[in-house]
Amino acid sequence: MVIANPIYQKRFEHIELNKIKSNYKKKIFISYSHEDRVWLDRLLFHLSPLKYKNIEYWFDESIQIGDKFSEAIVETIRLQ
Repeated sequence: MVIANPIYQKRFEHIELNKIKSNYKKKIFISYSHEDRVWLDRLLFHLSPLKYKNIEYWFDESIQIGDKFSEAIVETIRLQ
């Protein structure tokens, strides 16, 4: 797992990278400014083929109303 954003690196530093197994679905969380939604849409177009390579991507639209944002992110990318 690679966490590129320094804010999320700190938040998820407790996750042990050695728990990653090859059969786990790879996940990408996209953090963006809502002002840049046009760029997100362009990125999603180019990421769409990844679903055929067992790579899942998601962003804040996948978080349910009433969910705590940070907890929803942690729960989704947690390695079990």
